[in-house]
Amino acid sequence: MLTERGDAVYRFLDFTEAEPGDRFYRVTHLPYSDTVRSIDLCEVSEVRGKRVVCRPLDSEKSWIFSRRVEQQHYYLPEDPFLLDLLQKGAMIRRIEQAKKWIKAAEIQDFDEILLQSIEAWRERTVRPLAK
Repeated sequence: MLTERGDAVYRFLDFTEAEPGDRFYRVTHLPYSDTVRSIDLCEVSEVRGKRVVCRPLDSEKSWIFSRRVEQQHYYLPEDPFLLDLLQKGAMIRRIEQAKKWIKAAEIQDFDEILLQSIEAWRERTVRPLAK
């Protein structure tokens, strides 16, 4: 069974008691950046003594690491930090899709309700100019 160790600042997943079938999320970042590249649902496929073999559920490619080494950027599905990342990722995908729809739409496709919604959003998000 996988457990989380550490504190609010430095957390890691402990694989010392890992069993085949345990699931977790792996967060990968762009090189030299805190920007998230991907979030993959993974599982422990086998345990070989001091080593653990894991693979993403949507891929056959696996990787091996020591059971005793602290694994950063690996999270249990109920981790609050991970849940926040997943929520932000879903919001970003929705925003990008909305931008594509607006860019591809014809002028006659826009109606008064849509324009009022965009204008109201703009007024809420932009600070009024100081007079």
